[in-house]
Amino acid sequence: MKDSELDTDRKSTHELSAEVIRRHNESKSIARKDANRSFVNLDDLDPKSRPHLQAELFEILSALIDRNEHIEYVQGLNDIAGVFMLILGKRHALVAAERVCLHYIKYLFYALLFISRCLP
Repeated sequence: MKDSELDTDRKSTHELSAEVIRRHNESKSIARKDANRSFVNLDDLDPKSRPHLQAELFEILSALIDRNEHIEYVQGLNDIAGVFMLILGKRHALVAAERVCLHYIKYLFYALLFISRCLP
């Protein structure tokens, strides 16, 4: 493959920046929806405290997305971060969720991406 052929496949810095911003905003939108659906099946939880917990969970997910631009939100991450939040508290939940994303979940994504590219 010639260098000129490679250049046609590359996106400009502006296009990449726009794509990163689009994915970032999409991740936050999905995270908000999932946070608002969280903690609904916890019978021991006072229903009046649910909105507060959901808001705190969104803050954790939002910070996770903001601090790691290469991490895209995936459905179910709210469940992981929510358990961490209930057990560890808000501050430590962010650190724990971040470590799970950076060290464990990414390998699952790479495997799924590889498989999807191999399929016709």
